[in-house]
Amino acid sequence: MIKLVFFVCLGNISLSPIAEAVFRKPVTDQTISDSWRRGHALTTMYELGNPPDYQGTGFNEKHGLHCPFGRCVVFARLLSARQQLDE
Repeated sequence: MIKLVFFVCLGNISLSPIAEAVFRKPVTDQTISDSWRRGHALTTMYELGNPPDYQGTGFNEKHGLHCPFGRCVVFARLLSARQQLDE
């Protein structure tokens, strides 16, 4: 069974990418990453389409955390897409 987890913050450019990277590390180390789908999202449109902030990526690099980040997505859209899949 695949588990789904999303880390959500207001702008999705620092805190949620950090949270996703922190979560990803033990999941990858335990080789159970195939059991998880994860991501990060924002709650407002302000940073939509922007890459993660240098402070968040800098924190991850400083602590040896790696996570390939895409562009910001809106959490409401993710919920809507999920609902459509469940119907």
